[in-house]
Amino acid sequence: MNEKELEALLGLLLSRTLTPLRRRPRAYPRTVLVGASVKWDEEHSVPLLLQLVTLAGEHVHAQAFELPGGQLTGEQLIDCLRELLRQADAVPPARRGIRQVHVVVHEASSLLALFPSAVIEARVEQVGKAHHGRLERVKREEGTWDVRLVDLAGYFPKIRLEEIARTVGLPRLETDGPHLTELKRMDPVRLVAHATRDAEVTLRAMLGFRASVLNEWGIDMLGNRTLPSVASSIFRLHFIRSGPAPVKKQKVTRKVKKGAMFRDESRVEQVFNGDPNVRSMACRAYWGAPSEAFRRGFQVGAFAEYDAVSLYPHAALLQPLPHAGTRWIRLESLAQVEEHEGFGIFNFIFPEDTRYPCLPVHRPGVHRLAFTLQGTTCCTLAEVRLALRWGAKLELVEAYGFKPGPREIDHDVGRYMRHFLKQKAAARKGTLEYATAKLFANALLGKLAERIRSSGLLDFEREAQLHGFGPGLGAAIHGSPLLRASLKGPPDVGSAFAPEWATLVLGRARAIMADITARGALLVSTDAIICPEGLNLRCEGLDALESVGSSMRLEHQADAVFIARARLYALLRRVENVGPGETVLGQDDTWAVVRVARQGTSESEKDFAQTLLACLREGRDVAPKRIRTRRLTAEAAVREHKPIHSLVEEEIRTGFSWDDKRRLLDRDSNLFTRNTDTAPYRSLARLEAGERQRRIREGNARPKKSRVPAHKVKKALALLHSGKSVREVARELELARATVGDIRKRAGVGTVQPDEGDADA
Repeated sequence: MNEKELEALLGLLLSRTLTPLRRRPRAYPRTVLVGASVKWDEEHSVPLLLQLVTLAGEHVHAQAFELPGGQLTGEQLIDCLRELLRQADAVPPARRGIRQVHVVVHEASSLLALFPSAVIEARVEQVGKAHHGRLERVKREEGTWDVRLVDLAGYFPKIRLEEIARTVGLPRLETDGPHLTELKRMDPVRLVAHATRDAEVTLRAMLGFRASVLNEWGIDMLGNRTLPSVASSIFRLHFIRSGPAPVKKQKVTRKVKKGAMFRDESRVEQVFNGDPNVRSMACRAYWGAPSEAFRRGFQVGAFAEYDAVSLYPHAALLQPLPHAGTRWIRLESLAQVEEHEGFGIFNFIFPEDTRYPCLPVHRPGVHRLAFTLQGTTCCTLAEVRLALRWGAKLELVEAYGFKPGPREIDHDVGRYMRHFLKQKAAARKGTLEYATAKLFANALLGKLAERIRSSGLLDFEREAQLHGFGPGLGAAIHGSPLLRASLKGPPDVGSAFAPEWATLVLGRARAIMADITARGALLVSTDAIICPEGLNLRCEGLDALESVGSSMRLEHQADAVFIARARLYALLRRVENVGPGETVLGQDDTWAVVRVARQGTSESEKDFAQTLLACLREGRDVAPKRIRTRRLTAEAAVREHKPIHSLVEEEIRTGFSWDDKRRLLDRDSNLFTRNTDTAPYRSLARLEAGERQRRIREGNARPKKSRVPAHKVKKALALLHSGKSVREVARELELARATVGDIRKRAGVGTVQPDEGDADA
């Protein structure tokens, strides 16, 4: 966490902390679940059909509703639900005159788009790209109807409906596409069957997931908006014995959202009562996963991609964690690092020949880590121990640690992880049970360091329209940085906030991957590496993973690898070597692309594969311009003053620029025909200088006026004429090698060698 975030959240960081859950999350025992599916004519943005499905026992009751006007109000939707539930004899029982229904949709924006104004008809809560909502209550003769919208994508954000359909044993009927209008005219029964299947899949998936969580943990997932929040509730209710730090009861004032407004509310809470220095240091040392490319370009040979199986859950099993009674001390010497766990600030210098430095450094305003040969790091002691083992010289600035005892080793997070890893191992891959167990195991760690900054954009647009302003005021507000900032909710942290735990687990995971990567990887991306096939990965990090049941699993083999930057790469097979059943994303006469990672590009996997193959054939960057189609979420629709769920086309082009995390030894190497090695920058200053030189070469920055004194320039030229190298002159005159290289180039003294004039030494 950078200093700016730390300063903004300091009050919260030193008050909020993880505690056991005092009561179960809200349950909905009387509600009835209804699955919904909306079929659209995508070409003309016209809805064709609304399909509702409910279950009475195991009998499926379905009803299709025509939409002649292309729209539906909230009241009309409620009347459709009433009609379906009456026919199915499944009307929910009333409690205090209120009948409750939860409508389950996959990608609820398709349903919200039916409303004349989604923000008026429903109070929408956007979570990522998913939408939950609550319609205005409607009174009818049998009582008041309270209808909630639940988006299945909020719980399984990266799982397509086709995959969910397979897990519940109901494969989708494939009829999606621009021909749905023609299908409705020629074969409406088939269209209804398709819509019914989608609604039933969504409903059965939610019913099965809800029942499994309710039966095992006594938690109704309808009371949570995301799967991580369900994981947090399970952990706090069933696994936690104490939080990471002592607590005390104290009256506090919090900003609480009431409708569209945030109000101050006083309450008595259990707040953090530990050492504030430890908590602050834990937040400073909280960083994400490593992502670095150690080689760049196209290389032919035998390669393999390995993935650490459930890296973070297994790192949690390996890492001792503190509890409320743990005794923290301030470390006085580096000797204490070996027997303590914790985090701190250290100055460090790695040996010059170190290829894989492992201590993270951070630049203000840049949201990515760098790993330099020297600098100041704020990290965990697990990473410091690895650096010491590799010969780094460290100076202790400030650090805090604890000696692990039985209670710190057998901790609550470990018990939670063991449970869900066991469930995952028992489930069959590809089933909903397997996916759920995997998601639960990983979801908790994100909640332990969750930071929240909600947006009031949808609430503002709703209030504006309810008070007579036309649609679009929210878009106008969003266009002003000052007004946009006013719509941001107050900063907050999650209810499971335990940065000590999150920092220690992520630090241990980074140390494990750094140890494995240093065996000779070409690239590391979070929990995966690409390396030469047959590389011996045996090291202490791998031994530690295997001791708790994990391993480095072989995911792909390749005959060539293309690496543009850390998260933009591809693995290729020769066409004749493609195995039966092996996934091929694209191929030409020579190469078949079997795996891609494409962060920073909006192309699909198959489009990116075709782009790469074209570039390799031509031996240069010939990436075509493509039209990207994206569907607008509620917030995006308000920002852009367009209908929700509408399709927007944008022209995009994949770029292959270097990420500048490491120094290219040959920066002029053609990455589509050759490859070049990289080296770590000596320091952040050298990294920033290298970035600036790249921007100057690209024409995006002006070179700074040389401040080298005239006498030094004269002396440098004399030494160069005497036959000394750029490196020797730079060392003697205490100048950067890039500076001496520029002096030599301007004077026309010989040719600067590729390794002499770079920005780093």
